[in-house]
Amino acid sequence: DTYGYIVRTQHGANSKDESRLEAWQIANQSASGFMCILREPNSRARISHNQLIAVRRADSKHFQLGMLQWLRLDENQELCCGVRVFPGTPQAVAVRPSELNTADNRYERALYLPEVPAAAAGATLILPPGWFQSGGFVDVLSDRKQVAKLLNLLEMGDDFDRCTVTLI
Repeated sequence: DTYGYIVRTQHGANSKDESRLEAWQIANQSASGFMCILREPNSRARISHNQLIAVRRADSKHFQLGMLQWLRLDENQELCCGVRVFPGTPQAVAVRPSELNTADNRYERALYLPEVPAAAAGATLILPPGWFQSGGFVDVLSDRKQVAKLLNLLEMGDDFDRCTVTLI
């Protein structure tokens, strides 16, 4: 939904109305992800393999980003999914290609995950699909403007590219 490719729903994370978020039961959790079970079989949200997803435990203030690894409909018609979590606390940013010759200077929405030394994970950017170009540069706008060099493509989901970056 971040990039406008998924059907719009009434769910929203920026509201204090918690009923707008989907309630999933976390059946199993590890350092690398979650196994979730949807308790609302009539939910209107659309999900698919390799989709970017945000998960937040009820006792946490922050969301974690991850990727849907697998989906299964069990014998009770409950939707189960496996989510592999990306390290770091996501920060909303805006990005645009850094080349000076581009005719379109509009910023696009993106997410920045800072380096997590304890997990030996470098800083990453979640970009719109098709944006990654090894060695390319993007302008990153958050509380200040920076330039990021795109290094390695880590994930290529249906609705995002995730890559390691160095901020210059």
